Amino acid sequence: MPSQHPKVTQDTLPLLLAYEWEKTLREDNAAFVPTRWKLIALEYLEVDQKFKSNQSNRSLYGKYGKSALLSEGKAKN
Repeated sequence: MPSQHPKVTQDTLPLLLAYEWEKTLREDNAAFVPTRWKLIALEYLEVDQKFKSNQSNRSLYGKYGKSALLSEGKAKN
């Protein structure tokens, strides 16, 4: 059901949840299973437009990566 108030009315912190994936077999089918994750605050990152979704961590997070990282850990399988 659509919201009664669809417009943005408050500021919020833009976040990125990034996963590291591992390819494995499950019941004879290929599956991609998350092994690690990072929660990143996008307000600290300088971005440039790149039309590939498969960027390196260095080009994605840049020199502000340490200050932008809020949390990280191992994924539970």
